[in-house]
Amino acid sequence: MSSATILKEDESQHFSPYRADGKLYGFVCIVTGATQAIGKAVVHELAGKFSL
Repeated sequence: MSSATILKEDESQHFSPYRADGKLYGFVCIVTGATQAIGKAVVHELAGKFSL
């Protein structure tokens, strides 16, 4: 098996946008885009915490 086919846990489809301490990784929305599921979850979470 080549190294290109081996996925790290954080690169799998089960990646969580949350760190071990419960805080969001801020880069997830930028990396995945706000139209994908993880990006939408991050936008939703941040919108609730940083409402004007």
